[in-house]
Amino acid sequence: METCELLSQPRFECAAMETFELLSQPRFKCAAMETFELLSQPRFDCAAMETFEILSQPRFECAAMERFELLSQPLFECAAMETFELLYQPRFECAAMETFELLSQPRFECAAMETFEQLSQPRFECVAANKTTYDNLDTNIAS
Repeated sequence: METCELLSQPRFECAAMETFELLSQPRFKCAAMETFELLSQPRFDCAAMETFEILSQPRFECAAMERFELLSQPLFECAAMETFELLYQPRFECAAMETFELLSQPRFECAAMETFEQLSQPRFECVAANKTTYDNLDTNIAS
C-alpha cells in the first residue's frame, strides 16, 4: 500500500514521539500483552510481517502529541461495535502476522484495562508474554 488517506492527514504528521498519549491511558493497560485478538483476524493476517507499514511511516514518529486525534473520534468511542470500521478497510488486509510491532512496544505493555469499550470485546482478548491467555480484558463496561 502506498497511501492511507485517513492516516496521511496533517494531524498524523509529527516528529519523534516517545509515547502515544491516548494509548498510554488506563483504558489501554493490559500487562505484557503480545497480541490483540482483533489484529489476529484474517483481515490483519500478514505473512511474516515485521512492521505494520502504515504505522512505521514517519508521520507516526511524533513528539509531544497530546492526543491521537483519530482514536478520539466517535467512531472509536463505542461499546459492542460489530466492526472496527477504519481497520476493516482493504488497506489493512495482509497475511499471517505474529505480532503487531507497534502494540508490542513498552508503551503498550500495561495492566488491567478498565474502560476502552471497544477493546473490552472478546475479539480483543490478548495473550501475555508467557503465552497465558487473558480473560476478556474488561467485561464490566457500563452501557
